Amino acid sequence: MAKNKDKQKLINNYIMNKIDPMEFKKQLSYKEKDPAFMFYPNDFMSMTADLTDSEIGQFIKVFCYQFQYGHLTEKVINLRFPEGLSPDVMKKLEIDNDSNLYSPYLDKRIFERINYVTTRQENAKGKISKDETT
Repeated sequence: MAKNKDKQKLINNYIMNKIDPMEFKKQLSYKEKDPAFMFYPNDFMSMTADLTDSEIGQFIKVFCYQFQYGHLTEKVINLRFPEGLSPDVMKKLEIDNDSNLYSPYLDKRIFERINYVTTRQENAKGKISKDETT
């Protein structure tokens, strides 16, 4: 029971932007980093309809860096985008409590994936336990 309460507290902290996705993954004790997040082309096309091709490139790179490293620090932004992010790309991002940039859309997709993988792992553990008792 305590594990479920701890897990729920962790999920609530994540949802309230108290911890970023990478810290969330670490605290859930992932042995391997999940190599993917769900990419929905229709969502992406509507999110980037008002961006130039160059800005779309920046936006997808933000997604990739955020997925790999968590919310983007000023140092990461300066290293990866020395020319700076366009104002239109910046409008699509938010700033967390630690002044790091992130896409709330991508945070949501990462969380959905973590939740999906976690439930599959729990289901598999339950199936193994049932198989062992029969």
